[in-house]
Order: sequence, then structure tokens, then C-alpha cells
Amino acid sequence: MKIYRTLILTALLLPAIAYAVLSQPVDVSNEVLRYRHNPQANAIFGRALSDNPELTSRIRSRLYFVMGETAFYGKQYLASIHAYSRAISLNPTAAAFNNRGMAFLNIGELDAARGDYAAAVQLNAWDVHAWVNLGNLYIKLKQYDLAIDCLNHAISVGDQRATTYVSRGNAYQWKDDSQAALKDYNTAIGLAPSAIAAHIDKAQILLVSGQLDDAQAELNRAFKLDPGNTDIKIASALLLKKKHKFVEAIDIYTSILKVTPTNVRVLEGRGQALEATGNWSSAIADYSSAIKLDPTNDLLLRLRGLAYEARHDNAAAIADFTEATRVAPTTARSYLLLSRALVSTGQSQQSLDMLASAIKLIPNSVSLRQERAFTFEGRGDYASAIDEYQSILRAKSDDETTRRYLADDETELGRYADAAREYEFVSRANPDDGELLFGRAKLNVYTGNLQQADADLSDWQRLYREKKLDSSDQRRYYVAIWRHIIALKLGTDDQRALSAQANRLDADLWPYPILALYMGNSTIAKVMSVVEQSGNDRNERLCEANAYLGEWLLARGSISDAHYDFTQANASCPAAFIEKELATWELQRNRMGEPSGGTHYSTSIERN
Repeated sequence: MKIYRTLILTALLLPAIAYAVLSQPVDVSNEVLRYRHNPQANAIFGRALSDNPELTSRIRSRLYFVMGETAFYGKQYLASIHAYSRAISLNPTAAAFNNRGMAFLNIGELDAARGDYAAAVQLNAWDVHAWVNLGNLYIKLKQYDLAIDCLNHAISVGDQRATTYVSRGNAYQWKDDSQAALKDYNTAIGLAPSAIAAHIDKAQILLVSGQLDDAQAELNRAFKLDPGNTDIKIASALLLKKKHKFVEAIDIYTSILKVTPTNVRVLEGRGQALEATGNWSSAIADYSSAIKLDPTNDLLLRLRGLAYEARHDNAAAIADFTEATRVAPTTARSYLLLSRALVSTGQSQQSLDMLASAIKLIPNSVSLRQERAFTFEGRGDYASAIDEYQSILRAKSDDETTRRYLADDETELGRYADAAREYEFVSRANPDDGELLFGRAKLNVYTGNLQQADADLSDWQRLYREKKLDSSDQRRYYVAIWRHIIALKLGTDDQRALSAQANRLDADLWPYPILALYMGNSTIAKVMSVVEQSGNDRNERLCEANAYLGEWLLARGSISDAHYDFTQANASCPAAFIEKELATWELQRNRMGEPSGGTHYSTSIERN
């Protein structure tokens, strides 16, 4: 009773009351119903939790607010939500909405939290805490543009905390705007040099961009601030993976797991490092442990699915990719991996049906429509693939990649004028696109513009020498082959140039044996012997060998033998192989008759 009268007598001293209640918090440790049976609660609110008419609604709201804080700090989030709700019903304030939103967030009620944060900033546009909380929630929801807008508001109304800049940097980083992210991390470090998160996140940006030494320096700064920080260790392990020091990375992850065996990020990181060493079983075990801890993490499901694929367990891979689409139905990546897994197991129609359903869920996804087009191409249905590409272009006419894919398929169907227009569009925007140059070179071969075709392929090789193309691009072998085919059709001697090109290539890799034949350093029998010893790659290499041997024989006047090779390539090459396209074009162009048989090399041993 004494407490109750004191509150009435000091009704105008709200800060003092608040501190007094916080210093002696009301015990609401379990259920809301316990309020009725708690002496302190009864003293403040009455035995039936009714509002005492002797207190104003503003005071009663403040008292409930204090109880909400006390419950929140005691991690009694349901009790906290109840108290803040009573406070809001009596006197809605931005602070009460913001704090209740934090309690909702802690029990996983994200929509309710978002609604409360939004209500807070509606009541008080200067509430930087609500703006930041709303921004961080949008990051969690992967709505990065909205997150950036909220954090911009917080900064514009005076929030100059380093943590706010780190949050906005994270949103930019997830949005793939590394420059903006780096700028925010640097600002955060300028405001608070001891902001460890800013140093670590900056190091992550530097890692992704390949600036490994700078990333190491940033991690060293963070380490001096907090040598035992787990996030620093995780980032250091990531740096080691980038340097291909996978065993050392695994050691760091393992040391962390000895202390915190349920750290999902560490299990994920060690799984990836184990994959890199070829230890698929252990990688799968780590992913499985992480998935048990975080079963709705679609990234973990995809990673385990890819590991299963590498171990040729396609059924398990498909199951994981399918589950990933269930837990994150608006994430396109899971559908793409599922599609490819289905296609690889001969279920292309199921892939097409699944992608059609996915497009309904994510109608603006370019990647899903492109994947559907790829699946049509794999079935040899270029007309349907073209329809998909045209659907993309109706919504996004400046998509250069899609236009190039469209041109490639129009070339496949002999729609050369249409293809030329699409290639021209791409060329104006990006004349040094290696894929463009190779595709347009094929088109120019088929339309008789051989000098222009050779010029395009020469430009491709220049870009490769200048390291403007992927150094591992196997197309460099095929560019050399196609340049020789063009020389054969022009009747020019390119042996010196061909030898110079071949000298830059690895003679132990396919399709170098074709180049060796073209240079006069091998025989058809040797080429076919390499093909026969190719294991799982035999059929694809046989396809290529048939097409390119056909060109070699055609140039030498061996029409019958050339027809045999082109016919074999046309019949057996996968639909998406350029060699099938080449063989089909040669058969149509030359209107070759049936082979007469009895050629000088067409033995069953060589052909097999």
C-alpha cells in the first residue's frame, strides 16, 4: 500500500518513478496471469489488473511501458508485448511501438515487428532507433532497397552512429553495390575507429573484390581491438579459403567449433572448405548439422544439394533443392539448381513444368526465364527458347545477354537476318563481348562473310591475350579450330598462324588433337584413338571430332567421307552443341548425297 500512495503523491515525477520501477522490477517472469498474483503488480494496477482511476492514462501508460522494459530485459518477450500493448492502448508513443517491435522480433513475429516500427516512425519521424530497427528488419527480409531508405532516413535526421553506417553498408553489400558499402564502412571507421564490425565487413568487401592483402590488413586491425572475436576468426578462415589454403581454414573453423559447436556460419564455412579438398562426405555432415540448427536456411540446403551432386547422389540433391524452394519460395537460385538437377537426370519436362510454376511466383525473374530457355535448347526446341527470350525482352528491352542468346538461337534456326540485327544491337552496347564475337563469327560463316568471321575470331583472341576474357575459357581451342576452317573455305594457307595459335595452348587437353591434325602433326586414327580413351567424355568428343574431321575432309575433296562425318555429328551431337549446328548447315548447304562407302579410313575400329 505504501508503494501505491507514493506513486500517487509523486505523479508528476515520471522519470523518478521509472527509475524506481526499473531498479525494483515487477516480477513477471513467466505468464501474464502472474500479474494478478504479484503484490507489487497489485499495488500499482489493482487486484484485477484494472486501471486505477486515480492515475491519468499517461501515467498508467508509462508504468506499463516500464514493465515492458523490465520484461524485455528479462527476456520475457510475451510479457513485454502485453505490457507495451497496454501502454499503447492508453497513450500510443513511438518509443512504445518501437520497443514492442523489438519484442515481436525476438519471438520471430517479423510482420508484427515491421508494423510496429512503421507505426513508430509515423508517430515520430525523428525516431532514429525505429528507423534503424526497421532498416535492419528489411535487411533480414532481404528487401535491401527498403532497408537503405530507412537507414537513409535515420542518418538524415541526425543519426551519426557507426553502427548505423555499418547496417547501411551491409544492405549495400547484399545488394551487390560494393563501392557504396565500402564507403559506409570507411565512414563508420572514421566515426568510431574501434568499430570492429566495420573493420570485419570492410575486409569481406576487399576479399570478394580480390584485394587479399588489404583484407588481411583490415583483419589485423580488428584483431588488435579484440583478439578473441569469433567473427574475425571466421573472416580469417574465409581469407585462407580465397588463398586456397583450405586445410588451414578448416583448422580455424574446427577450433571455433570446439568452443561453439552450434555456430551455423562456421559449420557452413568448414563445409565449403572440406568440399574444396574433395571431402564431400564430411562437407555433407557439416551442412547437415547446420541444417538441423537452421532448417529454413535455403543457402545451406543448396550447398548440401551441390555436395550431393558432386558425389553423384542426384536423388538427394533434388530433394535438397526442392526443400530450398519450399522454405524460400521467392529465391530464384534454388529453382535454377533444381532445374539443372532434373535435366541432368533426364527429367527435362519436369524441369520445364517446375520453372513455369516458379515464374508465376517470381514473374520478374530474368534468370528463371533464361533457364527455361536453356532447357528448351537442350531439347532442341529453339523456337520455344526464342519465345522465352522475347518474353524477357518485352519487359527488359536493354538486356544485352538475352539478346545475344536470342541471336544464337535465331542463327541455329537459320533466321540469319534476325540474328544479325540482335548481334548488331549487342555490338553497339558492348563490342568487346567475347560471346558476341564468337556467336557472330558463326553467323558470318553461315552467311558467307568469311573475312568478317575471321576478324571477329581474331578480336576474340586479342581480348584473351589482353586478359579481358576468362583465362580458363576452353573456347580458345575452338576459336583456333574455327579460324582454320575459315582459312580452308577461303583457300588460304594459315599454317604459320595456326602453329602460333596452337603454341599458346596445352597439347594435353582436348580438342588439341584436332589442331594437331590440322597442322599435319597427327592422323585421323590418332584423333579417334584419343576419343575412344576419353571415358565419360567419349560421346561429346566423338561429336566434335566428327564435325571437325568433316570440315577437314571436305576441304580435301573427300565428299563421301565428309558426308559420313557430318551425318554422324548431326545425329549424335547434343542439341546445344555448335558442332551439331555446323554439321546440319554443311549437310543442307552442300546437299550431299549418301556416301558411296569403302572410304580410305572409315573402319569400325576408327569409328567404333
